[in-house]
Amino acid sequence: SREYASNFARTVFTIADADSKSGTFIESASNQLSVSRVMANGQRVKLRVQTLQAYPDGGFDIIMRVLRVGAATKVRSFAELGYAPHHIEMLDVMLSTPSGMVIIAGTTGSGKSTTLQSMTKVVSDANPHIKMISVEDPPEYILANVTQIPVVRRQDDKERSPFARTMRDTMRADPDVIIVGEVRDPESAECLVAIVQSGHKVLTTIHAENAFSIISRLGKMNVDELTLSTRGFISGLIYQKLVPVLCTHCKVPYSPELIQDRGLVARIKE
Repeated sequence: SREYASNFARTVFTIADADSKSGTFIESASNQLSVSRVMANGQRVKLRVQTLQAYPDGGFDIIMRVLRVGAATKVRSFAELGYAPHHIEMLDVMLSTPSGMVIIAGTTGSGKSTTLQSMTKVVSDANPHIKMISVEDPPEYILANVTQIPVVRRQDDKERSPFARTMRDTMRADPDVIIVGEVRDPESAECLVAIVQSGHKVLTTIHAENAFSIISRLGKMNVDELTLSTRGFISGLIYQKLVPVLCTHCKVPYSPELIQDRGLVARIKE
């Protein structure tokens, strides 16, 4: 019910991390919050919460994403992630350059951070003595041989973003590779440009609908075309999307009669 949703949103705002909110809860406003907790098993989790007021009755849309903070998981190879052999060859070329930017695009929950983790391991295995620093909000995985710096993006400090400030600080820490969890605003994009132009290798992610849209997304963040087209500035652009896998127990042979969507049947035939 609307009343339940309103009370729920207010409660989340009350218990949200102090550095993710400002002022008081405004029901009609869009609220982006985070809630950090430690579970009974010792696992740290972080909720990313978004509340939106709906039209016309003032109802609520509440979205919560659960992130396991600093999860220690087996790093999967590109092949295990589903990349084809010719894609893996391209990835190896992207990661082998001493400088330049590799950007992974995709929608929320498409596995960008997982692929970024695999990339980090490939770079580390090939160059075990290089210095790598990551700036993340929050660190979703434990990255071997990487100095990981957790930073919260404040909403009430637009002029001095802690995330962008930390990105600048990493350049003074003499890194060889800098991993940026996500570039999402003009200030962090500006820092990203400065890092690459200073000769560093950068691995990062962005929200975009395809690989070519990465360029337009960066353009909207005030990164000019001359910079983007500079030789060596971009090492590679990647777009990835999760593909559904058929259940080994309940899958059945394909038959057009089983599919209600005629448009889908036509696309399968093509």
